[in-house]
Amino acid sequence: MGLRDLFGGGGKPKGKAKGKVAKLTKTANNAFTQSAERYSAMEQLMSIAAKDDTKTVEAYSGVLKRFTVTSSKSIEDEEEKGWAYRRLSAIGKDLMPALEAFCLESDSIAWALRLVEDVSDEKQEWALLDKLVEQHPPGYERDPSKKIQVLTHLSEIEDPQVPKIL
Repeated sequence: MGLRDLFGGGGKPKGKAKGKVAKLTKTANNAFTQSAERYSAMEQLMSIAAKDDTKTVEAYSGVLKRFTVTSSKSIEDEEEKGWAYRRLSAIGKDLMPALEAFCLESDSIAWALRLVEDVSDEKQEWALLDKLVEQHPPGYERDPSKKIQVLTHLSEIEDPQVPKIL
């Protein structure tokens, strides 16, 4: 019996990819990590998402979570978010499952809603918006920030459906 066996290092490599995605997500979203390390982690998450269909949603969600964290250096923070936005936007419709999962689970979705507008068709966007409105019906909410983000996004859409939804 070695040290690895005592401290869990001797486990099966079966969940290794999932653990790697979680570790990279943590690095990419750590406000106190160096910018270069966050870029590297996001790049690796994008690579995993492109190669492994079973990890696509999880890996893209790891990059999307970068929009929910603000690092201490505001200029670098905006540059990283801009980079992530451009990279994710270039993926196109394949990003929609991750965007939908992220929007339904996360509290900070303003950037994600912009991506939905860029990569989805009208039917997909309205399907997601309907789910979000259903998730946050009219009335009191203890933390209305997500509802405000959804309503702000809806108010910027020029469509006859918007007034009845609002």
